[in-house]
Amino acid sequence: MNQLFFVLFVPLILVGSLSFISTDSGYLHLENSIQASRVGLNGPSQDGSGNPCPEGQFLDIAQSTCFPLAKNFGFQLDEFVGAFENRIFNLDECTGTALDELLDEMTPTGGTALLPECVIEIDHSMTIPSNVIFQGSGIDKTTLVASPDFTGNMLRGKEAENIIIRDLTLDGMGTDSTGIVVWYVRNVLIERVRVHHNGDNGITFRYATQITVRYSESHDHTRWHGINSKDCFPDNENVPDLEECREDAGETSPGVLWSRDYALYSNRLYNNGEYGINAHASFGEIAGNLVENNLYGSKFPDASFLWIHQNRFAQNHLWGTRSYNTLDRSARLAKDVVFYQNQFEENGDYPIRVTNPAQSIFIIDNQYQNNSENRLRIDDVTTFICPDTAESSLEVDGDAPQTATLDQCTLANIAELFELSTLYLPYINP
Repeated sequence: MNQLFFVLFVPLILVGSLSFISTDSGYLHLENSIQASRVGLNGPSQDGSGNPCPEGQFLDIAQSTCFPLAKNFGFQLDEFVGAFENRIFNLDECTGTALDELLDEMTPTGGTALLPECVIEIDHSMTIPSNVIFQGSGIDKTTLVASPDFTGNMLRGKEAENIIIRDLTLDGMGTDSTGIVVWYVRNVLIERVRVHHNGDNGITFRYATQITVRYSESHDHTRWHGINSKDCFPDNENVPDLEECREDAGETSPGVLWSRDYALYSNRLYNNGEYGINAHASFGEIAGNLVENNLYGSKFPDASFLWIHQNRFAQNHLWGTRSYNTLDRSARLAKDVVFYQNQFEENGDYPIRVTNPAQSIFIIDNQYQNNSENRLRIDDVTTFICPDTAESSLEVDGDAPQTATLDQCTLANIAELFELSTLYLPYINP
């Protein structure tokens, strides 16, 4: 599977590198382009590779094609450039001690940490400060390896902002660990990384905003998920209102009480103990990911205003994706979620399952093939489908969906329908 991933990416790298600065998305302001190129933000990475698609677009891995993103969610490059100082720090010795010293030296001014081609064994969490590019020499060229007795988070950003992590591999070696954790953070980009064989999760964000994970792999995590975001956990499964949730999290600068504003696109998430993607955060775009052979494909509980499109959910042992609630809070009601042109193939349960009290779920023009239950499961939820699509002839267990108006049957129109306004402010920071 890893060989397929890199075969897929190679033909597209040159196109992405040539067009990376010229965008139509407003993602990169013209006045920042010269400075951004100088510090390596928009050109090739340290090992000469780049991203396969221009800014404002994502790679649909299943089709090997670039498409436009629907929203400008997640990491904001212009904010990063405004706070960034171009100081270079080279790691000269491939030891955990040397890496600790380098990160200490970068605090508080920030800069670029350049890691050579080597293997670095670490025995404790490495904390990345604000305003930092943490850059290896390429996937499987720079590798952080957990020591045999490692516990905790291999890389973490905490109470920080403006962080880029890219071009490296993290190997959890089956230890009681998570690969990358960012919490109480703002404006973080994780790109071109491979995170694998952790005991818990691969990549986690909590109490966080403006997060992007793209062009990465997260796989073979024993207990939990490839990408995970959950701010609150039920304290008692029989009493879901009792939560392990820090009510003051929004006061922990620059954290927020409920994670929001994120983008997960063009990632491979496979062979994980539970979900490929488990995201409770709102205001997000999930596009072009390949989610295969996990226990479950994905779930989006307690989350509103999501654009989930052109992903492939295949050969997961149970359902492909699910939208529902775990928290009994009106402000966290799952609503206004779009599943658009995704592929669901050979999953061991329903391709899409939505459960009360979720509301306003749009299921538009997806593909369904050889799922164990090749039909929708809708439990007392208002859902909408479009005429003359696969859903209009698909069997449904539970409640019949409603037919959407034709002007609601494209991703662009749905994106306009869900534009942020004062009406939705309670969902931004309840």
